[in-house]
Amino acid sequence: MINDSLRDIENFQESSSRDTSRFESDVEVVGARPSLKRSGDRASIVLGLRSHECFCVDTTSFPASTRQSLRTLRYDLEKYLPIDAEQMAVDMSVGLIVIVDRDRILPSVKSAEVEGYWIAGVSPVVLLAADALLREQNLDSSLDIFWQCDDGNGWDYLEIRDRQAVLWHWGELGSLIGKRSENDESPIAVKPPILCLGNLTEQQLRRFDDAGKVFNYRPGRTQHEYASKTTDNCIKGIDRPWIDLRGEHLPTLAPMAPIGHSLMLIASVIVFCLGLGLSAILWKSYEYAEIANESDTEREQVFRDLLPGQPVPTDIVGRLRSECRKLIAASQQLSKEPPIHQSLPTLIRTLNSLPKEATFRIDSIRVVSSQISNLDGAVRSLDDSEKIVKALRSAGYQFMPPGVSQMADGFAIHIEKLIYQAPKPSTPPSQVKKVSQN
Repeated sequence: MINDSLRDIENFQESSSRDTSRFESDVEVVGARPSLKRSGDRASIVLGLRSHECFCVDTTSFPASTRQSLRTLRYDLEKYLPIDAEQMAVDMSVGLIVIVDRDRILPSVKSAEVEGYWIAGVSPVVLLAADALLREQNLDSSLDIFWQCDDGNGWDYLEIRDRQAVLWHWGELGSLIGKRSENDESPIAVKPPILCLGNLTEQQLRRFDDAGKVFNYRPGRTQHEYASKTTDNCIKGIDRPWIDLRGEHLPTLAPMAPIGHSLMLIASVIVFCLGLGLSAILWKSYEYAEIANESDTEREQVFRDLLPGQPVPTDIVGRLRSECRKLIAASQQLSKEPPIHQSLPTLIRTLNSLPKEATFRIDSIRVVSSQISNLDGAVRSLDDSEKIVKALRSAGYQFMPPGVSQMADGFAIHIEKLIYQAPKPSTPPSQVKKVSQN
């Protein structure tokens, strides 16, 4: 199987190198969506490859372990293809491995990107067209398709199994019919029908007599037009073509272009949110500045009320705290001093207690803590001294017997430590009578 496939690859190579002048271009724009042209300010397109430019091998030609990695597969294919592994653009579907020389299509890819296009995919035109044809016509899941190329140079032969291409050859119609006959050697109960799309002559149709059920259909649209239907879904992101060679070996100038519009929208939302947040911060800072100015004005007025005539300092709160500390210190100092007793009431009470009928002279009165410490004076006779003692004790004073000494013109009197105790109020006579009656 691998040898047959590689012989077919060599035929591709020989045919394309012999007569490449008959093809206008190896790469063409298959589809573009005018309504979806904006993808980060870039138009989205799909590039289609002509059949003669592609190499194809069926997946059964390589073991499953090799097919797990395209990088490993690329180096295995290098043994059979005239292309370096690093120059291959490779993709694999359920049944096909498609290879293309990167250097043959990379200039077209870069040129399209320079002109402002985003390459949504790179795929052979016939595979895109076959996918669209199966979807549109609701054909059987298994059939063989012979499809004439749009330019009339060569045919494409596709084996479709379960609506997937499992084999693809390109060449002259006669050689392709022979290849299908070789594949039909294995016995099967029912041969898949054949769908021929192109301008077949009666002589060419006779060659399918032994091939089974043949449907000759002249489509009203070309491969390119059918392929455009598949590319619409690719550009929208709804579907993926069977083969997409757009990968790491076809680098893009703008890898973020597919999501450029979304990124721009996200960036705009972020900038808007940042601007909104900054506006809110500025507005709050303005409000806080107004509150701070009002607070400063109130503090200045309070300072002028508390300390009129003094200049307003920069640190009003610190100055008021300093003044408060001074007042607290002064109040604590005052609380430590002994209480001040008034001497005048004590003197008045003592003088009023002295008898008016006695003849005496007061030389000095010393008052300590609202009490008479010493009382010194003189009397004419001892009777006058006794009158003074009786009058003071009747007024509530308690003291030791006074000291009396004779002088030339009378007697000197000295009384110490007069302790005053207010007399208890006497009971009125009416209340005394009530108590006695009870």
